[in-house]
Amino acid sequence: VGSVTDDKRIFEVPKLKICALRFTETARARIVKNGGTVLTFEQLAVEAPLGQNTVIMQGRRTAREANRHFGAPGVPKSHAKPRVREKSRNHEQARGCRKSRAYKPRVREKSRNHEQARGCRKSRAYKPRVREK
Repeated sequence: VGSVTDDKRIFEVPKLKICALRFTETARARIVKNGGTVLTFEQLAVEAPLGQNTVIMQGRRTAREANRHFGAPGVPKSHAKPRVREKSRNHEQARGCRKSRAYKPRVREKSRNHEQARGCRKSRAYKPRVREK
């Protein structure tokens, strides 16, 4: 029911009879060039009043950008996009490091040893450096 636009990824457009509210100029030209016809809904009602031999098509309903945010962002195996004011260092900081910042993954042996070697505050073997005067 919406507008029909041109898709350059489709190389060969077959002979079609299409009805829609709007057509872009390039889409209309490609359809007519290959022997197809472009109809309005009034013309379709005259040709097929009961809708015989017609196929109703629609695009994806989940194509909106808002649908990417649905779900719980930060939960493991969830691909929901978080709603963030801007992409910078201060926003959504430290996600995946602490439970208070959305989630914290399970720690494996390698990462635990890595934290100890690094001197991470979260590790048990952390000893702060003392400055000598």
